Amino acid sequence: MINLFWKLTHPRAWSTTNATVDSCEWVRSNDHEGEIAGHYQVKFTYLAGESGQVNHGEFCHQGIRHIAPYAAGERLAIQFDPRKPGRYHFSGAAPNYEKLEAIVVMTVFALLAGYVLYAF
Repeated sequence: MINLFWKLTHPRAWSTTNATVDSCEWVRSNDHEGEIAGHYQVKFTYLAGESGQVNHGEFCHQGIRHIAPYAAGERLAIQFDPRKPGRYHFSGAAPNYEKLEAIVVMTVFALLAGYVLYAF
């Protein structure tokens, strides 16, 4: 759903380039039950624009602590805005929201089903 929204709201004029992963570090945090949870903070560098300006970006990736999703030096395909090369989009970061989308859809469905059962 996030990718669909991005495709509808951003022009196709964005350019594609390869980014290089600089680091992929585990960032831990405490959840409400006291157990250890966290995510990977992925930082990358890419060249953008006609001048080949060096830009940096980052995104979070939910995963398992001992299985890093990316390695330093790995290449990623990203899109950037040629007019503002510091603005970028990485499609691989979108799956982080799939769980949230599923929860929202199921909640709406449950509320509608409850209303229909209650009203009729």
